[in-house]
Amino acid sequence: MRLATFASLLLFILLTPARAQTDKEGPKANLDTPEAVLEAHLEATGGADAWAAVQSRRDTGERIMDGFMNQKMTSRFVTTTRYPGYLHQTQATATPNGTMDVTVIQTPEGGWADTPMGRQDFPEGSRPPITTPKAELTLLNDAEASLTLDLGTYEETPAYVVTVRRDTSDARRWYDRESLLLIAAETATPDGMTLSTMADYRDVDGLLVPFEEEQEVFIRVVMGSPDSEPQVHKVSTEVTYEQIEFNVDVDDALFADG
Repeated sequence: MRLATFASLLLFILLTPARAQTDKEGPKANLDTPEAVLEAHLEATGGADAWAAVQSRRDTGERIMDGFMNQKMTSRFVTTTRYPGYLHQTQATATPNGTMDVTVIQTPEGGWADTPMGRQDFPEGSRPPITTPKAELTLLNDAEASLTLDLGTYEETPAYVVTVRRDTSDARRWYDRESLLLIAAETATPDGMTLSTMADYRDVDGLLVPFEEEQEVFIRVVMGSPDSEPQVHKVSTEVTYEQIEFNVDVDDALFADG
């Protein structure tokens, strides 16, 4: 495998957003539109106004990847987000060749990763914009998203299934029909798919957030020559948040270019 391809695959896995949306037991109701499900979920997780008041967030934790190049790797990360538009993440990943330190910065103007192989700029449109601290707030105000609602199950749990369709990706979100908890989320893009499940909810400043998340990342990677047929790689990850903070002070220097 070419080094650039290896680095791209590792970065895709490391930088796949691990942040789950928050959940809190809410009212039991029969909901018949996707908007009603999203609004009820917001109310159950602390309220739309409370979420809209979140201006920044800092996460500290650990990610364990299993299956990448048939190896298990552990990374430590600190992610600071300022809404809207800004993200700074540092992560140190233990690899067979030593620790791989990566810094990721995203701004409204673009984004890049500083890696041991040098700087890698993200192609325009390759990463989702940072809009609000809660996906449901974004979805309810996204004119480009087409929302539909179905009744289904996730691992035998009756669920409201909200499907989100955009030009570049499709996503599904499973909400427990009884508690309105978000129990799983799936995002598909032309390059791969990510399936996340959430657990260990804790109260942070009145908002319940999951401190554990499991992900399965599927990505198409070209091995060898550019004309080779893409192969699908599966990597399982476990993300444990040790600390989540809201409305922290954020230095503008975190997002400086160079």
